Amino acid sequence: MKPKYDTITIINKARRLTTLCLALVFALLFSGCVKNDQQKGCTSNSIVIAPVIAQGRVTGNNFDPGDEIGIYAVNYPGVPSADNYAANIPYNFNGIDWAAPGGAPLPWPGSNNLNLYAYWPFKPDLTTGNPRAYDFTIKPDQSTEDRYLDNDFLWASATDVPLGTAVPLQFMHNMARVQINLVSAFDAGANWPAGAEIVITGLLNEMTIDLYDGSITPKTLATAQQVNKAVDSTTLVLNGMLTNDNTVLPRDELDILPLVLKPATGYDISLAAIVMPQAVQTGVPLLKVTLDGNDYMFIPTEDFSLKRGVTLNLNLTLVNQPPGLVLDLDQIDWSASRVWNVYNGTTIVAQVCREYLQGSTAPDVQAVVVYLADQNGVDFSSGFAARIYQGDKNGSGEYDINLQSVHGGSVDFSSSTLYQQGTLAPVRKVAIDPGVGIYGSYNAASFNLTLKAATVSDYDGNTYPVVKINQWYWTASNLRTTHYMNGNSFNPLSYNGNPANVGVYGYLYTGYIVYTPQPLLPSPWRVPLETDYDAMVAYLQPMAGSKIKANTLWTDLSMSNDVTGFRMLPGGYYDDRNYYQLGNIAYWWTDTYNGFEGIYYIANSNTATVSKGAVSHDYAMSVRMLLTDKSVLTKIPAD
Repeated sequence: MKPKYDTITIINKARRLTTLCLALVFALLFSGCVKNDQQKGCTSNSIVIAPVIAQGRVTGNNFDPGDEIGIYAVNYPGVPSADNYAANIPYNFNGIDWAAPGGAPLPWPGSNNLNLYAYWPFKPDLTTGNPRAYDFTIKPDQSTEDRYLDNDFLWASATDVPLGTAVPLQFMHNMARVQINLVSAFDAGANWPAGAEIVITGLLNEMTIDLYDGSITPKTLATAQQVNKAVDSTTLVLNGMLTNDNTVLPRDELDILPLVLKPATGYDISLAAIVMPQAVQTGVPLLKVTLDGNDYMFIPTEDFSLKRGVTLNLNLTLVNQPPGLVLDLDQIDWSASRVWNVYNGTTIVAQVCREYLQGSTAPDVQAVVVYLADQNGVDFSSGFAARIYQGDKNGSGEYDINLQSVHGGSVDFSSSTLYQQGTLAPVRKVAIDPGVGIYGSYNAASFNLTLKAATVSDYDGNTYPVVKINQWYWTASNLRTTHYMNGNSFNPLSYNGNPANVGVYGYLYTGYIVYTPQPLLPSPWRVPLETDYDAMVAYLQPMAGSKIKANTLWTDLSMSNDVTGFRMLPGGYYDDRNYYQLGNIAYWWTDTYNGFEGIYYIANSNTATVSKGAVSHDYAMSVRMLLTDKSVLTKIPAD
């Protein structure tokens, strides 16, 4: 059988497709059979089938001699099973007629009404297996017509069929189809360059099909990975051929980003593949084009579905422009800062953050996220989670990269889901299309992109790394200045009067220093309010204390994982008499006070939570900086 698979008319060398559906007619005959009793083996009360084309639109035969379909005949209102009256009976086509094993049709089982189920291609082991879990896999190589059509799956049913009734059984295409039309912006008619290849990537290809209703259940991601090594390695070599007739294919109604290729001689190409119905996510590569030794990706800019029995036409234009700006993530030193700006020349185009994420699909992860940016700030709805890190730390205290295909997800702080897990292998490079999107890159080329760590400096010239938590920027170490920004000096405290502790834990500041009208921090950075810490803690729940404590120097490290990179250290505190709790407790001021009492936050070594309280200004504690204006960091010069 070579069933045609389309919803539109497609011309190729083999044959012309003009219909979506086939039909088979099951006929119960009491006193005779079709063809006036001249069919071999025909008896009364037998189920005889004959191929019929829906709406009569066909060119040539629909089935080839030797093709087999599987038949289930079930007493109404039953469902297909291994012990039905007709359980996976093959009906064979000899070029003229259809017959069950033995060369004759099956007899009708008494006078009961029947439910009829049929499918193609026939699978012999379903005779004793579960017909409601037909395992089916899309084959990667669809480079020839036969290999392409071998991925089709047809299904049909008819319910409550009475004795003596001829029943049309209309077959439906259960798979989806992608038709890719590449339209050149150059002169048409050139040959496809040698070694060039176009493949579909990143789609699941394993499923089970329920022969009761034709429904499809994709295999779990884990199963697909185990079978295919990695989901994004499942590529389909497309069926099709180059056309040289200068045909200009119509533009598609779907508004998607054009496929971008390097300059080349023009050509028009039409290719097709049969795929499993499934959802395609924004930002996940769908097509990979290999041209002149370079890989170029087509990445949809909106979600859409590959639907059962439907052809998705992707009409893409090849344009004469570079494929985007490629950033190598391996060159980032995260110890210098957890936030880096990306520049094309002197123009900022993106920001890269190693940060903590929450999401419905994969909560509590550490990730490297790339956002679009310009001089007006960072677009927190455009995040591309290039790398996801596992919760298990290695010997250095850092997180290990997750080797599973969970990378390439989306981050959108304007969405309630915030983070959605991806399906890619770890992404080493990203392509930046300024003002449009961030994409996983398979291109090894390098471009004129520079990186600069986001930091902030105090009056004394001390430089602090920056970490992003939710939509706020914090310093990732405690304050160490001895001057207000107007130059006036003051005397903060080092724990036990030891200057060596300042380099590790920062200074301890009394409330009198913090709550003065003089500017302690460089504007617009500020001491966080109580409400700022409240919002951070709410975002980090549960176990907020564990997520902000550095995974070093605490007496009990079991309650410290620093998934945020906030690196809170147990610097202790001072009252008006002595120093306390170095290594056990971290105290830090808020900029919220009432009279002679200021609000502070506290994290303990042996707990995973944080709490707050109020004390007099005589106490001395740590201080952090907060920045809430997302445009400030993007105004840092590139050099």
